[in-house]
Amino acid sequence: MHEAYIELFLLDNAIMGLLILRVAAPFAKSALNRWMTAAACAISAGVAALAMTNSFFLSLPVKAMLLALMTAAFLPKSRKSAFRCALCVLLSTCIMGGLAYMVVGSFSGGVLYADTSVRALLVALCISTFLPRPIKNLLAKVRLPERDLKVELRTKENSMTLLARMDTGCSLREAITGLGVIVVDERAKQLFPEETGLFVQYTTVNGPGEMPAAVAMMRTAGSEEQYKSCCIALSPARLAECEALINPEIFTV
Repeated sequence: MHEAYIELFLLDNAIMGLLILRVAAPFAKSALNRWMTAAACAISAGVAALAMTNSFFLSLPVKAMLLALMTAAFLPKSRKSAFRCALCVLLSTCIMGGLAYMVVGSFSGGVLYADTSVRALLVALCISTFLPRPIKNLLAKVRLPERDLKVELRTKENSMTLLARMDTGCSLREAITGLGVIVVDERAKQLFPEETGLFVQYTTVNGPGEMPAAVAMMRTAGSEEQYKSCCIALSPARLAECEALINPEIFTV
């Protein structure tokens, strides 16, 4: 028989809610709102504690309410987006539930309780930290658009439509913002401010270097999809056969 401390029980359930939402985010292709995420995790932990004293909180209506609350953490803008986010939360719950029992089976004698091993919690935290990016990379390979496409780029200075090429060998990210990079040449110089303040480091066969960069918004030309945040970097040389090279990871954001 194990002692269960209410504060640890609440903490465990709040952390599990956060892990579920973090893993759901790359599947949903939506960013989490930090305040709604905190509220969803806190309320779900409270409901889990109440369920220990009253079976009503295990009923289907309460579970449906919790699913709606977790879905609201993404602030979906349409019914279609809300439905997709809800399905991703359910999928993530199955994934993280299985991983949680695998972890406690390895470190806590196969029992999940409020005083679960610190090692088990640390492993779960590491999984939640590193799992979203591999999911994004996998989805990027599955959902990549055609190799050549036209994209609309918009900054505070200007906007342009460029012929772009998906570069599966490009994994450049701007170090400060963490945004995926679109490399453009001098034909798109008008998109950049006089002093960018940002730079993207790169390495080629000729050695390392850096390109001036700026934060921009991007979407496929002619589409009604939402703009995606990205970073544009000014190539030191003119690009051949296109005006921009895109890091495919941008399409998973």
